[in-house]
Amino acid sequence: VRGGDIQTVTVAGPDGNPVHQDRTVLAESKNLWSVFSGRRAPPEGWKPGTYTGRYRLERNGILVIDTERKVEIP
Repeated sequence: VRGGDIQTVTVAGPDGNPVHQDRTVLAESKNLWSVFSGRRAPPEGWKPGTYTGRYRLERNGILVIDTERKVEIP
């Protein structure tokens, strides 16, 4: 990644609405980096269903990475 890149992490719940979103402008270039993002479970726990996580990286207005993963909560 390069300094100035914009990374966005979004998690959508089973209803398709976002339960978490984080957008960060990276301060410096790095050859290796990890991303952690999220929120605590609500007191009643997560609703059952499929949650979709998406990671996007933009550089100079161009989408460089756009990846998505799904997790099933029983």
